[in-house]
Amino acid sequence: MAGGGPRLRIRPAATPAVVRNVGIRSRRLTPRGYLRRMIALREVMTDADYHAWRQIRLAVAPDGAVPSVARLRAGAAPERLLLLATLDGEVVGAGMVGPSDQAGRAAVTPRVLPHARRRGVGGALLYGLAAHATEQGFPLALGHTDDAVGVAFGARFGFVEVERQAEQVRPVGVERSPALPAGVWIVSVAEQPHRWPEAYESVARGALAGLPGQPPVTPAQWQREWLTDPAAMFVALAGDGVIGCAGLLTRAGHPERAEHGLTAVRPQWRRRGVATALTRHTLAWAARNGVREVVARTRRGGEDLRRLNERLGYAYRAQSIALQAPLPL
Repeated sequence: MAGGGPRLRIRPAATPAVVRNVGIRSRRLTPRGYLRRMIALREVMTDADYHAWRQIRLAVAPDGAVPSVARLRAGAAPERLLLLATLDGEVVGAGMVGPSDQAGRAAVTPRVLPHARRRGVGGALLYGLAAHATEQGFPLALGHTDDAVGVAFGARFGFVEVERQAEQVRPVGVERSPALPAGVWIVSVAEQPHRWPEAYESVARGALAGLPGQPPVTPAQWQREWLTDPAAMFVALAGDGVIGCAGLLTRAGHPERAEHGLTAVRPQWRRRGVATALTRHTLAWAARNGVREVVARTRRGGEDLRRLNERLGYAYRAQSIALQAPLPL
């Protein structure tokens, strides 16, 4: 969540049905008095709008993957709204609202260019996004930030912290295949595709259920969202069953970077080196396949995994703080 601002005077006509094209006047105190500015919000409709929205996203969050215009258009749905914000005619902000991965919550993401912050643009975007979420029947809004400034901004609108997620990164160098615990071997899902549904039942379902704030993951979601490249995802076997899983979620267009998927081990096999072997096996695959950096994100309840990553040379780069507020704002 980005950018706060001074007092706003929103036109009375700015109901959820009209918020797609609304003007907002703000006043900023200068040595010569108040400087009046016009903030305008509009719904993203044209290709030019989509390109402008993407440029704001790239400028404010350059490390994240940004969907193409075609993919943004394909994702259109009544619950989702993309907004652009202009300040005195200049496009300086962009926002998105839509269903989050947590039931009953709308994900709101206002972004403002650095030079236009503290002028009311962030607040105007947030109100516009929240109004659409309210219109769609969501009782709660969920946003994310990575610093105290974002937390303070959200607090002005009733947002409180509900979760923190740490991001650890590691460059991929010369990686050796690991020694395996006795009686354990590792295969890729590409080699044995039937092991992925088995991994859900024997490992993932219980591991995900034990993470605070983690919404339920269905078998269909496990297959669709947690497996991008079967060759990059691995299961650990003992006897004739799956005892652990780990691997990478690769990104189209960014083959040099990948994100760790779920790393989990059945309770009776923990503290035997299985998770370490799976992670080292994953790094060895990354080295052979041109991946230069891997990212691991952990939530509350993932302290053991963070410590494992620290031992394997991962460094902390950022944190993600989840903020939540009741709707309407």
